[in-house]
Amino acid sequence: MPTVAASAIALDRDQPFWESVAAGSVAMFASLGAVVFTKYDLTMSLLYCFMIFLIEAFTFLNPVLLVLRIICSTILTTLLILAIDSLTVKRYAKRL
Repeated sequence: MPTVAASAIALDRDQPFWESVAAGSVAMFASLGAVVFTKYDLTMSLLYCFMIFLIEAFTFLNPVLLVLRIICSTILTTLLILAIDSLTVKRYAKRL
């Protein structure tokens, strides 16, 4: 079962959405911690960018440009994912 579907099924209705997702198997700051999530994000972004640019180029005709595209795109993708994830993590205070 995909992670998103499993986490959607396992939501706890008594908790706010992000707290119940963080308790599940969705990769985010709240569930993995900042360092582990950043490593995970960087690795997945690097693999994705490597495969996309390698398939797009379909050759090693200009390897310097290919490596430069992969590195720049990985950095940009990682920063965007981290920025978006930092916006979605909410700190809920329990009110009396």
